[in-house]
Amino acid sequence: MSTTTTALRTVREDGLSSLTRRGLAYLALRSPLTNAASRRLYWTVAPRFVRWHHSSALEQYAAPLEPFCVRWVDPADIVRFSRRPYPPDRNRRELFGTVRDGEWDRRSLMETPGSETGVPPRHLFDAETVTETPLYHAIEACIVGDDDWLETPFVRDVIGCLEAGEYPVWGTCRDRRDVIERCRDLETLAVDMICEGYRSQRELVTAGESDRDVVGTFAEEITVDVARDGELLAVGGKHRLCLAKAIGLERIPVSILVRHRDWVERCEQEWFESDGQFREEAV
Repeated sequence: MSTTTTALRTVREDGLSSLTRRGLAYLALRSPLTNAASRRLYWTVAPRFVRWHHSSALEQYAAPLEPFCVRWVDPADIVRFSRRPYPPDRNRRELFGTVRDGEWDRRSLMETPGSETGVPPRHLFDAETVTETPLYHAIEACIVGDDDWLETPFVRDVIGCLEAGEYPVWGTCRDRRDVIERCRDLETLAVDMICEGYRSQRELVTAGESDRDVVGTFAEEITVDVARDGELLAVGGKHRLCLAKAIGLERIPVSILVRHRDWVERCEQEWFESDGQFREEAV
């Protein structure tokens, strides 16, 4: 597909602002002209452009709640999963700034609806809590401990599903070799986290190790929803969250997708009573 055709399709499907945003990202982050200065300039201009053009339910409230924000939190504080329909991170680029009421923050695992096709097997990545998932058990056993990945129930089940013709199962893995390579990638990531600390997606872009645009940078962080009482509920980035928990990191960056309406209204009340000193994380 030619560049012109791609541009026209983008305008037709997503609007002119989307084409402008993608054009800025390409010139500053991925073109032959890209350098450290262009990346710095991009991060000065692009976030303002995105916030200006991104409409969200948060605009209905006076409290200064940001649809695109990164908070540094203790991974130990993220215990449960969001109970929006599984998988809750589907179409996450469109979810920033969403406000929803209902029981999605209180449902149990069994009460949570989910898609039956076209998504990874739920039993491998979902449980009542993050540390009860087969994925977490495998990471803890093989990275904190010294177990063989191929001996863990998680990896055995992944390979079994792939051999039975299922896809997707674990990312882009298609066979046993891909699975082993994915395990090695997790080991490398764990070493990086231990030796260099957890780096945010924006830090990776600034260092030239990623070329994601603004929205992609927020979408590729560990993502969470906020329950009615302010509890952070896991959504996306499960591998990094499990790694951070297993190796005992104390701070990780997360971006927020969906907030419960009761929480937003509580923030609104706090904002009115705070005389301008409101911060969402302090509520």
